[in-house]
Amino acid sequence: MNTASLFPMFLKLEGRNCLVLGAGSVGEQKIRSLLDCGAHIRVVAPSASAAVREWANEELLTWLERPYGSADLDGVFLVVAATSSVEVNHAIYHDARARGILCNECRRRPTALRLLLSRRRAPRTTSDRDFNGGS
Repeated sequence: MNTASLFPMFLKLEGRNCLVLGAGSVGEQKIRSLLDCGAHIRVVAPSASAAVREWANEELLTWLERPYGSADLDGVFLVVAATSSVEVNHAIYHDARARGILCNECRRRPTALRLLLSRRRAPRTTSDRDFNGGS
């Protein structure tokens, strides 16, 4: 896949079931973005950063303290594979793809939906418009 074939898009994730596999520094960044979007987040990871543990304690997400299993994909709209293992991330990607689930496979450029979870924050101006009638 070359970069010319990528399709940039935005997803409204509010209320959607999202799964993040891995809760280290990369997973934490993805989780923070999903929290900002109002997603329902389940995290599966044997260990987690202090921030992810705090979010779990505050019930902002559900953290399952264990390794990935393919049943974790049940009922998920979007999955983020952010483990420290390239092989595990690749297996997650293939499992998600087989089920037709959107997957952001971190650290693997050819298959990652990198544009999906990379957000830039800019102040709104009077010329900003959305397509739902707001401005």
